[in-house]
Amino acid sequence: AMRTGVNPAKEADRRREVTTHRVVIPVYVPRLEGYFARALEVITACLDSLVATKTPGMAITVVANGCCPEALALLEGYARRGVLDQ
Repeated sequence: AMRTGVNPAKEADRRREVTTHRVVIPVYVPRLEGYFARALEVITACLDSLVATKTPGMAITVVANGCCPEALALLEGYARRGVLDQ
């Protein structure tokens, strides 16, 4: 089914910093067992590395799709600290 209406993000009155490039990280962590047992450590290492090497004008976007509550909480912590642009 096609979406109808207007994208709410387009209506938001937010001023974004000018970026020269954007790093987009898709994250899929449905559970923290088996293959995904150390996923939170991997996400943390990835984002901490990006923050440590971030250049002016670089934006970080995370697309969390189907993540478990623990992974979402970790990502929300980074968002609250202002690490993530979107």
